Amino acid sequence: QGTDLCEACVAGKYNQFTRQNSRDDCIDCPKGTYSDAVQATSIRTCTECASGKFGPYLGSTTADRCFDCPAGKYKVGNSEEELSHWCSNCEEGKYSSAIAATSEDTCTSCVAGKSSEKLGAESVDECVMCRKGTYSVTEGATSCTYCERGKFSTAVGATSDDTCTSCDAGKYSPWLASEDCPMCWKGTYSDTVGASSSNTCTRCERGKYSDSLGATSEDTCTSCDAGKYNTALGAKGPLWCNNCWRGTYSSAVGAGSRDTCQYCTWGTYQDGYGATLVRHLD
Repeated sequence: QGTDLCEACVAGKYNQFTRQNSRDDCIDCPKGTYSDAVQATSIRTCTECASGKFGPYLGSTTADRCFDCPAGKYKVGNSEEELSHWCSNCEEGKYSSAIAATSEDTCTSCVAGKSSEKLGAESVDECVMCRKGTYSVTEGATSCTYCERGKFSTAVGATSDDTCTSCDAGKYSPWLASEDCPMCWKGTYSDTVGASSSNTCTRCERGKYSDSLGATSEDTCTSCDAGKYNTALGAKGPLWCNNCWRGTYSSAVGAGSRDTCQYCTWGTYQDGYGATLVRHLD
């Protein structure tokens, strides 16, 4: 009695061994390849997808199963050492709108003043302008560089650290990538340019006050009038100057202590607050 004939491996598969007893012994062509050969005996019959295309399926039988690499990706020919069925991403800082790209050269660098953190960026629109307080000198930047502390920038898409301007006297910036510099608060002043800390804002001394924001000189610290005193550093206005109590007086200007308020002596009195002189009994 005769036996059934051995069945051929179908297209998209191959079998390089003898004495196989199951169709499961036919091996799929790898992803990224295809074969229309029936009864193939070698992986060499599996044809590689063309450059710029990828094959996501095992056992493909026609080139129609190879698809164009989308924008933001590319695929060169495979080497003998490595068979890749996926397209490679354009690296961060670059983009490509080309379909079926066959070379990394199609990935274009973002221009200076822009950056992109995205792998496989598909459009120049994905190159983002450096925001205020940052800049990018080089092409293909993956991030923008921060202006250093004590400086600020209002420029968008800046291409040089020259756009990072030092904070004026009377101001400071403790942050990287600042868009502006806060002013020294009332009761303080600073003559430092490019200050990176509020500690550079010096407080007005006791007996003085300042209601000016962003003051640049100690001259803005005004002395409390005679008959008044102030024990606090950094007083923010004239209301911080306290009146000498009734029964006392002071002729001192810019007094920093209550001790400057002298008691009325025998035969004198003072029934008002903030007196600069005593009154004599009639």
